Amino acid sequence: MRNTARVALTGILVVVVVAGLALVHLHDDPPVRHLGASAYDDFEAGTPESHGWTFEQPPQGSVRRSTDEASSGDHSLLLDDASGTGRAQATWSLFATSAGRNHYVSARAFQTGTDQQLRVRWIDASGHTLGFETRTTSGAVEMWQRVSLDLTAPEGARYGELQIASGSDAPGRTWWDDVRVTDSAIPDASLEQSPGDDGSLRSWQTTGSGGASAMRSSDRARLGRWSLLLTDATPKGATSATSERTRVDPGVTYTFRGWVHPVSGTTAVDVLWYDAEGREVGTRTMSGARAAGRWSLVTAADVVAPHDAHFAAVRPRTSVAGTGTASWDAFSLAPTPAAEPLDFSTTDLGTPLRASARTRTSAPFVKDGRVKVATLVTGVPTRLQVLDLETGALEDRVELAGMTTGQTVVVGRDGRLYAGGDGGHLYRWTPGADSAEDLGQVTGGARTVFDLAVAPDGTIWGGSYPGGELWRVDPDSGEITNLGRVRHEQEYARSIAVDDRYVYVGVGTSQPAIVRVAIDDPDDRTVIALPGRATQGVLSELELLGRYLAVKVPAGTNADGSHRPTERRLYDLERRTWDVPVNAADQLPTPLDSRGRFHYVVSRHLVSIDSRTGRSTTGPAATPAIGQRHVVRATIRGRASEWLLVVDPTTGDVVAHDLESGREDTFSLRLRPEALPTKALAEGSNGTALVGGYAGPQVAMVDARSGALRPGLTTGAPPTFGEVEGGTTLGGVNYLGTYTSAHIWRLDPSEGGGDLVEVAALGKSHDQDRPTAWATDGDRVFFGTVPKYGVLGGGIGTIQGGRMTRFTRGVVRDQSVVSLTARDGVVYGGTSRWGGLGATPTTPSARVFGYDPVSGRVTWSVAPAEGAQSLTVTVGPRGTIWAADGGTLYELDPTDGHTLRSITVDPTPVGDSPTFRSTDLVTHRGYLFLRTNGRLYAVDPINLRTATPVSEGVTARGIVRADDRLVVGASDHVLAVDIR
Repeated sequence: MRNTARVALTGILVVVVVAGLALVHLHDDPPVRHLGASAYDDFEAGTPESHGWTFEQPPQGSVRRSTDEASSGDHSLLLDDASGTGRAQATWSLFATSAGRNHYVSARAFQTGTDQQLRVRWIDASGHTLGFETRTTSGAVEMWQRVSLDLTAPEGARYGELQIASGSDAPGRTWWDDVRVTDSAIPDASLEQSPGDDGSLRSWQTTGSGGASAMRSSDRARLGRWSLLLTDATPKGATSATSERTRVDPGVTYTFRGWVHPVSGTTAVDVLWYDAEGREVGTRTMSGARAAGRWSLVTAADVVAPHDAHFAAVRPRTSVAGTGTASWDAFSLAPTPAAEPLDFSTTDLGTPLRASARTRTSAPFVKDGRVKVATLVTGVPTRLQVLDLETGALEDRVELAGMTTGQTVVVGRDGRLYAGGDGGHLYRWTPGADSAEDLGQVTGGARTVFDLAVAPDGTIWGGSYPGGELWRVDPDSGEITNLGRVRHEQEYARSIAVDDRYVYVGVGTSQPAIVRVAIDDPDDRTVIALPGRATQGVLSELELLGRYLAVKVPAGTNADGSHRPTERRLYDLERRTWDVPVNAADQLPTPLDSRGRFHYVVSRHLVSIDSRTGRSTTGPAATPAIGQRHVVRATIRGRASEWLLVVDPTTGDVVAHDLESGREDTFSLRLRPEALPTKALAEGSNGTALVGGYAGPQVAMVDARSGALRPGLTTGAPPTFGEVEGGTTLGGVNYLGTYTSAHIWRLDPSEGGGDLVEVAALGKSHDQDRPTAWATDGDRVFFGTVPKYGVLGGGIGTIQGGRMTRFTRGVVRDQSVVSLTARDGVVYGGTSRWGGLGATPTTPSARVFGYDPVSGRVTWSVAPAEGAQSLTVTVGPRGTIWAADGGTLYELDPTDGHTLRSITVDPTPVGDSPTFRSTDLVTHRGYLFLRTNGRLYAVDPINLRTATPVSEGVTARGIVRADDRLVVGASDHVLAVDIR
């Protein structure tokens, strides 16, 4: 018992001694450099322990210095909590404070798992904990995010302790770098420190010329007893006083405050920025012009530290251009209070675009004695739907994973079906199989397979974009052989035809032509020029019909200079001429039948042309039908014959014409609608979001609050209403732009049920295709465009009073206008360096510009990012212009466009490839909302904190704002992001 008491007493004494030592230690200076201004660690020099860090290791994982990731330099601090216990912690040494003192704590974090915390523990003089201030990482993974705390020390606080800790709900790894603690205070801000022995200012460096002087004075003071007195009685001299430097965070917005008491003349104050080596990297000047004879506050809440600033000082001064006498006092430079922290929740509003089955192409084949029709139906993903011709029933529905828009399907001589589209992969399906085989990406850079053709020996030939490459597929092995670019600088190998000697390839978009490639010697290539003068466009149809090539020729110019519209022509391969009497320019000829004939329907009769001689024969009556044409030998409704099938890709209707008897039958294929991918969202009237899809005039009007579909736009659209590229609303009226030929539409729901009215069509008149950019200001609507295939130079249009009043092309030379924002009579735009697809850019970087809509002239134009493919713009919360280049944001001065600062939110590199508008940027609730790389970010432009309301899958162009809800498109779904 006595021994137990002795042991207990000894333990108590040990605790008392340790506690006493701790209190003695706390009452002395803190165990790191005293925080007169700041402390900073980038983990580059020495070990973290030598800089005052202590680590608590988790049961699984580690806390250590790392070279895996780094925001600056080569090193960072890794907190790897593999068990998710929340017990991984790094603690930095104490820093001194006092009640009411302001501090700013920041770090950069690269997060790959659950959230971690940056926090400060407040401690009193006795070592007791007074409380914690905590900031959690944003959840934005695999990017460097800024995490910061704006702090005011509580009553009784003497020390703060900075901690970094893991989360306790799941495993997580986060790298931390550029950790700093600063009070952002100007040393001796009120001039209260005692002067030197010679009477000079202790903490300020002064200059004077021509008899001007800066000195400490007790004549007047705003705070305390002393102030700074500037005396400049000569117009040729000047004086200034520069404070000691304080550490700042690059890119952060600060608030400057200083009090001035003018006596006479002029005075000003500068905030000077310095980099890590002490070189001056910027200046912000504020006038001290205030009422003479009394104290007035000089303040600015938008003083932005340059991206390379690490320190700042203030410099009150006079000017050599005049005289000035004034007193200054009570300076401060502190981070501007951030916008209100926001919370986000996401709601799936469903798949609004299921209006109809959109089939892009079809191919018939015979199975078990019955005709089947295989079609590629656009969706997420595209599916190969196989239907029985006579019953119309859907028998197979085969998923082509990774493809959303199918472009081509053919039946090989092996009886298998080959299909291609966006994504650049080739798929093969054996009738009756449960799934399709992915033969892989056809070439290393292919993004779209546009056409396939089957050679007499069974080889499958194909063309793709970009790179305009030709390739072939061995049907036995599935091996793909790339034969490279067909023609120099042509990006599109758009259409393919093949016989036993040659492959014919339609290339474009600049100077489109047909290239004949010898199968035995692919380097043997002959160019077949198009009729007339077609300087741009694509050849979307190319069929080999005996001695003829059937070609859909893009619009161009005739020899006499007149406009020639898109038309279908025949080229005689033997005579090498486009002068073919049996040509029918208004319709697609059929493939060859077993007798070597192809057919048209002329004056409601079938006209047959012998593909060897060119002689035509008028046959029986036939129903004119629009659609894809096929010839198949099969038994249909009990009649064995050779049939001409015309498949309408929009309705699924099929006309079957018996080429032997002349009889006709009609059928209807019951295609199943697939959920369409969203292409663009635009703000609609009365709280709606207009959602446009791929594959034609697909658009839905979605209630942004409930997600319910509202009537209108989904049916009864005019034939020229294509894919929605963008839009806006003004005064309850919707404005939309569609592709192709840049049609501009007006929809007033209050007029006649909301019929679409065409405002303008800019295809023929201005060579424009995509009205992508939209903005409003006052009673005017502005839109920006991308030109047609193979053409450079977009423009800006103005709509006022429901009609287009101006269109200005080439506002930025050879660039497309892909983003607009407007304010106070000025339009600001962002461009893409790319023009219509297939056109080669002539400029190195996208630009941001200011535009005067009255004169139709650009007032300034800048390239804030070298090599930027496209830039998106918005007016920020404080009236500056923000531009997005991928995941990097640039803040620009609205008067001339010079860059104020830049912020990298998402470091994913932007490739040098055709790009229209790859990002969206809007301002709401004091935040910038950025869509890029499949994510939606929320960025506070004041302190650069970043959150990720949607972490993946955001694919469609456009962010719609509806009160405190944002609506975005994600594949075939529409998501609502609620802000709380």
